[in-house]
Amino acid sequence: MRKFFKVFVVFFIIVKIWSVNSQSTDGEFITTTNLPNEGKAISVNDVEISNLENHFVSIKTQTETPLSNILRGIQNLQKNNDDFESKLKEKDEIIACQKTQLEDKSNILEFQINETSKARQEASDYKHQIEDKELEIKNLQSTISSYKLTIDSNNAIISKLDLENKRLDQERNEDKKKLSEIVDCESEFDNYYDSSYRRPVQTAYVRNMRYPSSCLNLSAGQRKIQIGNGSPFDVLCDWGSWMTIQQRIDGGISFDRNWENYAFGFGDFEGDFWLGLDKLHQITNSSRQELLISVRYSFFTVSYEYDDFQIASADEFYELKSLGNHKSKFNYTQLQEKTKFSTYDRHLGESVERCAEDGDGGWWYGKDCGKNLNSPYRQIRTTTGIQAKGVSMQIRPYTDKN
Repeated sequence: MRKFFKVFVVFFIIVKIWSVNSQSTDGEFITTTNLPNEGKAISVNDVEISNLENHFVSIKTQTETPLSNILRGIQNLQKNNDDFESKLKEKDEIIACQKTQLEDKSNILEFQINETSKARQEASDYKHQIEDKELEIKNLQSTISSYKLTIDSNNAIISKLDLENKRLDQERNEDKKKLSEIVDCESEFDNYYDSSYRRPVQTAYVRNMRYPSSCLNLSAGQRKIQIGNGSPFDVLCDWGSWMTIQQRIDGGISFDRNWENYAFGFGDFEGDFWLGLDKLHQITNSSRQELLISVRYSFFTVSYEYDDFQIASADEFYELKSLGNHKSKFNYTQLQEKTKFSTYDRHLGESVERCAEDGDGGWWYGKDCGKNLNSPYRQIRTTTGIQAKGVSMQIRPYTDKN
């Protein structure tokens, strides 16, 4: 556009100059051609030449004045054009600067849009997490409600057991009273008969005195039981006629024991203990027994219950002869029938690995070791995979009412 404007100006100046020169030439021609021509040679005198020269100088002066004006106009136009181009250049620079600023603002806006989108996505994720947590809380509340119902039911059972315990205490007091009467009678008997006659009577009375064979109808605590004609021994009874045969409370003692320890038992009823395989054989061989395994975690307890628990004799390596059917919702997979008991000094399990020698404690090991209820205390886990806080194994005589 600028080049076209320059060409136009130059073209205009050339046309203007040509127009002025044409007018001057035509006037000169008219002046010189008005001379008389009669077919003779034209003679020009000095005066006419002088006039022509003056006329030419005048025409030249008249021509130079507009031309200088035109040149000045061209210069002014050129200056204005330069000023215009300078202003256009400044405008271009301003536009370029504003364009750069707009691009920067566009980039910032795009970044803010991306950040906003990320924030919205994170908010959506947090919302889903909150919904999941709320659902988990609802499930936990439902579980707590279920446990509350179980606790209420157990409290009702405990109330009944308390009444039964009071009744048994009353009967025991009556038995003590009768025994006291018998002793008084013996004292009176001594007054009339010599001691040689009385002694067989007393010996027969003591010989016929027997202990119960289970915790059935006994109150909770340490009690004596007697299986058949065997010697009486102490057991730990719990509510509901359950007899505790294994207990892990705080890991106070190690269960990595030899065969003799597991055969005859170890530990203390106040803490961790194992009743003994020999006693287990006597009890489970005398009558059908139920088995209850309780695994205590931080906030709940999982129970496994079977209806026919039986242990073989020492000659059969205390084999787990039977478990029966599991009556609870869960099945403890680390307890398998037809497996022999193993300790670190006597490996009898089916597994190629010598599990008890690795410090996993004595147990009825199957084809694989796994973690059992006699494992080191901090490693006790069941099918949940969560570390347990405590475990117990309990038995009681089986009845259809159980």
